[in-house]
Amino acid sequence: TLKAAQVMSADACSLMPRETDSLSLRIAAAHGLSEEIVSATRVAIGQGIAGYVAATGRTMLLHSLNDDPVFHDKPVQRIPGVGSSIIIPIKDDRDTVHGVLCIRRSDKAPRFTEDDSRLMSLFARHASFAINNGRLYQKLTSKLQELATLSALTETITSTLHSNLWGT
Repeated sequence: TLKAAQVMSADACSLMPRETDSLSLRIAAAHGLSEEIVSATRVAIGQGIAGYVAATGRTMLLHSLNDDPVFHDKPVQRIPGVGSSIIIPIKDDRDTVHGVLCIRRSDKAPRFTEDDSRLMSLFARHASFAINNGRLYQKLTSKLQELATLSALTETITSTLHSNLWGT
C-alpha cells in the first residue's frame, strides 16, 4: 500500500481482503490511516463504497459522493478533505472478487484520472495474485497436516497389528 500511495501521489491507501466468512471486508494493509482505523474497520459486502465495489465487482473513480447517483441517497461515511478516490475490486481469473483496493487524495491534490484508475488495476492484479497464493499456501499446509496425521495413524495401526500378529 505504501508503494501504491507513493506511485499514485496519494494520501492514503488500503488493501481490504474478504474475511473468511465472505460477508465482510477488513483492512489488512494500509498507508496513511491510523492504527485505530485499521484495526476497527469492518465493511459488510454491499455496504458503503468499498462494500459496493466488492458486491458489484466494478471499479469506482469518485470525485464527489454528491455527484454520484449510486450514493446520493445512501448512508455513506463522508471523510472531510478527500478530493478524489479510486476503489477497485481485487479479482481472480474467474472474476471472483476477493477484496478491494482503495486509494485517495486530498481535495488540495489533483483529481485521479481514468489513466490513474488503469494503473491502480495493475496493483489490484498483483494483490489478487498475493491473496490467491496465500490461500493456496494455507490449503497446502492444511493438507500436509492431514497427511502427517494419517501417516502417524497408519504407523500406529501397523505397529499394533504387527505386535498382535507376530507377538513382538
